[in-house]
Amino acid sequence: MQKVFAKVNRSWKSLGKPEDSSKQVPKTVVDKAPLHTSPEVFKGASHNDLQDVNMNVASGDINQQINIFHVKGSQSTENEIQDALRRLPDPKQCTWDSSRACFSGTRQTHIDDMWAWINKSADSTGPREPTTQLYLVADAVGSGKSSLAHTISQQAHDRGHLVASFFFDQLNDQSTLANFLAVLIRGLCNVNDEVRAFVGGILAKDTSLALARPHRQFKEIVIPAATVLPFDRQFVLTVDALDEERDVVLLDIMRDLIPLLPLNFRTVATTRSEPRCMQHLQHQKHVYHCPHSLTGVLNHDDIAAFIRQRLSETDYGPGIPSDLVEDFVDKSEGVFLWASTVLNHLRNTFDPIDELRDILHSRSTHWVQDGEAAPKLDHLYSRILSKLKWTDTRFVTKYRTIVGAIATVKDPLSPSGLASLYEPAGITEGDVEKLCTLIRPLLRNYSAEHPHRHLQFIHLSVQEYLSERAPSPYRIHSDEHHQTLSRLSLLSIQHDLVPEKVPTLGYSNVDHKREVVISKRLIPRIPMESVSEHLLYSCLHLEEHTLSIPSENLDMLHLQLIRDVLAAKEQYILEATAALGKVINTVAMHNLTWRLPTGSPDRAMLSEKARLYQSMDRCLQSDSEWEEALSLAREATAIYRQIMSVDPSGDLELEMGWALQSLSQCLLEDWEPMEAMGINEEGVIIARRLAETRPSLITDMFQLLARLLCTQSDIHSRLDRHEEAVECRLEAVDLYRKLSASDPSTFQASLAWALRSLSTDFNRLERRSDAISAAREAVDISRQITIDPGPHLAHSLTNYARHLTVSGSHDQSIEVLGEAVDVYRRVAATDARYHAELVSALRKLTTQLDQAFRYDEAASIALDAIDMLRQISNSDPTTHNNSTLSTLLMNYAHFLSGAGKDTESIKPGEEGLCMARALAEADPRTYESDLAETLGNHSVHLSNCGRYDDAAGFMLEAAVTYRRLLVDGYNCEDNLAQALNCYAWNLAFLGREEEALGFVEESVDICRQLVATNICKPHELANYLHTLAHTLNALKRFDDALPAAKESITIYCGLSPREVALIDPRFLLDKFSESLDAYSKALKGSQQRGEIRDTVQEGIIAYRKLAGSDSGDTNQGLEDAIRLFEKVSVSSTYLGA
Repeated sequence: MQKVFAKVNRSWKSLGKPEDSSKQVPKTVVDKAPLHTSPEVFKGASHNDLQDVNMNVASGDINQQINIFHVKGSQSTENEIQDALRRLPDPKQCTWDSSRACFSGTRQTHIDDMWAWINKSADSTGPREPTTQLYLVADAVGSGKSSLAHTISQQAHDRGHLVASFFFDQLNDQSTLANFLAVLIRGLCNVNDEVRAFVGGILAKDTSLALARPHRQFKEIVIPAATVLPFDRQFVLTVDALDEERDVVLLDIMRDLIPLLPLNFRTVATTRSEPRCMQHLQHQKHVYHCPHSLTGVLNHDDIAAFIRQRLSETDYGPGIPSDLVEDFVDKSEGVFLWASTVLNHLRNTFDPIDELRDILHSRSTHWVQDGEAAPKLDHLYSRILSKLKWTDTRFVTKYRTIVGAIATVKDPLSPSGLASLYEPAGITEGDVEKLCTLIRPLLRNYSAEHPHRHLQFIHLSVQEYLSERAPSPYRIHSDEHHQTLSRLSLLSIQHDLVPEKVPTLGYSNVDHKREVVISKRLIPRIPMESVSEHLLYSCLHLEEHTLSIPSENLDMLHLQLIRDVLAAKEQYILEATAALGKVINTVAMHNLTWRLPTGSPDRAMLSEKARLYQSMDRCLQSDSEWEEALSLAREATAIYRQIMSVDPSGDLELEMGWALQSLSQCLLEDWEPMEAMGINEEGVIIARRLAETRPSLITDMFQLLARLLCTQSDIHSRLDRHEEAVECRLEAVDLYRKLSASDPSTFQASLAWALRSLSTDFNRLERRSDAISAAREAVDISRQITIDPGPHLAHSLTNYARHLTVSGSHDQSIEVLGEAVDVYRRVAATDARYHAELVSALRKLTTQLDQAFRYDEAASIALDAIDMLRQISNSDPTTHNNSTLSTLLMNYAHFLSGAGKDTESIKPGEEGLCMARALAEADPRTYESDLAETLGNHSVHLSNCGRYDDAAGFMLEAAVTYRRLLVDGYNCEDNLAQALNCYAWNLAFLGREEEALGFVEESVDICRQLVATNICKPHELANYLHTLAHTLNALKRFDDALPAAKESITIYCGLSPREVALIDPRFLLDKFSESLDAYSKALKGSQQRGEIRDTVQEGIIAYRKLAGSDSGDTNQGLEDAIRLFEKVSVSSTYLGA
């Protein structure tokens, strides 16, 4: 600007205009003008003067209007200025309030984005990036916009950037547009004396401006004064709640006049996203729209911190169960207004905890009736709706349909999805967009520019208001909309649910009279991107909408449509919903149609229905969806019973037998073994009778009987009747041998499966050799399978390896597991459904390698598993593998550390710990124990790297977590003892032995009790005793250290070969030698006399024996032992022993 004024002045001089010092721009303007933020004009001109000039200056992508004003500011007296300013209004209670700012630490993403924008100068924008001057936060009602405005105002004030702030509120008499201009003008005057004099001069020159219309004041006072502001910093104006000001002139100012301000004058404004406001500002080039929503799951952490802090300030807050607080946070849906209203309501209730529980379960009448609770929110929603044009009948019709749909749908739909579903009702996507724009303040993050973003109310309380408490014409009648959505869903399924549009349909077509040995999941994944949104919704929620219709509202046409669709599409409906993870209850919908005068279904129809349910039941069992499978198995069995009650001599007994087997299996998985036993025995009776009476069907009867006997064996095992289980399984295996001999290609897979199960039955009876024999035979049979052999062989190999491990044959188990992994790799290479099983096999192999102390190999395999799990998650984001991945990463770190690569172990450990924290924060009841274990492991790895301070911090957190888990009923005393010992060890290395002593003493006390009950191993106690001796030595309490060190050595000497085999030899030798060293130091510092050589020599002999059996580091271990013996000898001589 300095260049502009100087060059314009020179231009006027060159035209012969005399230079009048009384008409020059005040010195302040020149001194404080920017040097490089605006394009140059009149380049080369000099000694010119302009007054009351408006210029549009363009350069590159910057097009800015520059106003140069001539005012007698410098000639106005102080009295004239004060008198002029006194004529301006001076409103109160319209500016920022620190008590209404955001809770500390919340909204940081939004605040950071605002300050990044405020501090952004014109020079920092890219060549194609427009310069914006208005930061607009347009969000839904109750989303916390005002708190954000108070926060940014306070921060701008503290940093010296705030010019003014104004908070519009229709309930505040002083919240007027005129007062807003007065606050802004007074704020400009407070910048410095030069600006104040400049504004005073303007008002003194034209006394009518003090009470002029706001638009004129902004143009003739604010814009000129803004050009006088210093350009060495940014200036901020905050305006909250544009929607609360009825005068459209405010929006005109924001749209038309804000761009005329200098670029270092930054305006931050908030508004509900009402059409009136958005039409003015939505697409303006000078407006920057806040990219972060103020509601929804992204604000979960902020609202959780807010709720917990507010509750901590009450006397009842600490007594609220943690799961209830979590439910409160979730129910808030990121809406601070709702959470704050609930918190304020609880302060005045008789029993706040029970009241909170009732509110969260929508059963509190006090909440609904208290004028400061739900009615307060209702009034807010009503104010928004009252601004709409309810005399427009076309609008009212669309409102009832579209808002009714949004309020009634079970899962939110996008505008395009909703329009597609409602197309038969005459609704277009344009209708949805227009209506949602009108009610946008009630919607979460809605924008017409994102037609695929789901439509959701800002909070459940909006839906409750509309459907339960709103007056006409706002009221939504849910019963009517359930009926509409049911009808539209039926039409969508009738038209679109066909194999041409959903290629996976038809997968349940399996033989209902024969056994299917399931080696893989039968339910394929529906490619979501290839199926329309409205069809997916119709399949998943048809049942809910249909069953929500009051019976008196179900007309005959609707019932006939239900029957027609189910008759033609029931198989596809069940298949689609099973593939989507939610099988709907078509049986209940069938039952609704009994009123139709078309008669009952005949025998053929019932038979087909039973076969369909049985086929789907098998598919669901393959996916371990036992609850849904049980429902269909019950229905299939009931239909067969119904048919056979009328015609017991029919040909459906074989199918009935399979239905009974399937039902008993589902009951067993549902932990109903006694009911399962009765059902299964009924099937066994049928199968044995048919085997005797129908020899022509002997093959079918044998496979049915074999399968029923296997299920009966499973039931016996569940009831701890293991001898009976083996007896049943042996008979089943014998039947499968006969079947396999006559038809190997069909029945070898069944025989291998039965042998695997038999090996498990033998193992439960501790008949290890029989278990291994059966498992080995299963492997041999699996190698002969010709149809899809890979999965069967992999399962058999994995099972065989498990039994080898139990019998102590670890090396052979590793070899077998290695082959299983190779088979899984081949299978998974062509079928992605086996990726998860490959990961499981890799994990099992790493466990075996770890137990064999083959850490390098374990690390390599673990890395493969991690890569595969990441691949699964990337290909299907709906999978939830974070828990498994966290464990794999921590195991990988453990293997690296075990292989001596301590530094490399830190990075995967940190990633695993980060994931474990996130899981525990989201679901502490499930994952907090995993977090504690992960903290402890990571601490050990840090300690191995010499980072004792960091290690101590993580181990202390682990110990605190274990203490909390103990209070909650978890059995983790052994974990707590280990954490306390490790924490003490790290403290001792940091020279904080006094602190360490209490923790290690507690760990020894806990471990001593657990050894007595066989929960802890003796070598763990020896390790803790060594830590205690080491700590006492460091404190020079040698007499106290002696018994601890001696007991530690005695325990190590007394370890059995079996116990030694289970401990990493390097770890054992290290700890043993450290105990000997601690004993030596204690002897040297002690004043005791007596026999010491026996204990020491016994320890040295035991150490030599252990070191000699260790093939890894024999010589070094012996050398260490010899040196320790020499230390002890010196100590003994010193003591005169």
